[in-house]
Amino acid sequence: SYRETIASAALSGLASLNDVRGMDLAVNYISRPKMSMATFSAFAILSTLGTQSPELSERARIVLEKSYTDFQSWVDGERWAFKSQVLATLGGLKNKNALPFLENEAANNPHEEFREMAKAAIAAINKPDDPSIDSKKEKIRLLKMKTLGAPHRAHSAGELF
Repeated sequence: SYRETIASAALSGLASLNDVRGMDLAVNYISRPKMSMATFSAFAILSTLGTQSPELSERARIVLEKSYTDFQSWVDGERWAFKSQVLATLGGLKNKNALPFLENEAANNPHEEFREMAKAAIAAINKPDDPSIDSKKEKIRLLKMKTLGAPHRAHSAGELF
């Protein structure tokens, strides 16, 4: 319906802006017993805001785990889409408190695809952050120092990258 389209667009906008006000709306849509376009936008908010602070990550984790357990649908495709999105979002949060839930799913879910998705989420949580990000920041800092005439002297820009 057009209302779902508008709600989805509004939720997507809040996610893009990292607007914390979107958290309550996202929780409302994730907790509904029916899938909609807005539900997927709500996942985007939880993914985005859940990485902003430990408190928001924990709130998102609790909502996701509860909704995964509570979600009931007679439509297999709808159930599959919802539950797979929950597992992917939990992995993206990198919240170690989700590990017991995910480990249980990886070991005990009767569906192979959900077990594999839970394992992928566990791997995402346990994967260390990319150290090259810090080195890129350092290279940019050094390049700025060189450009501004700081004491550090690079022989060429190629040495920095």
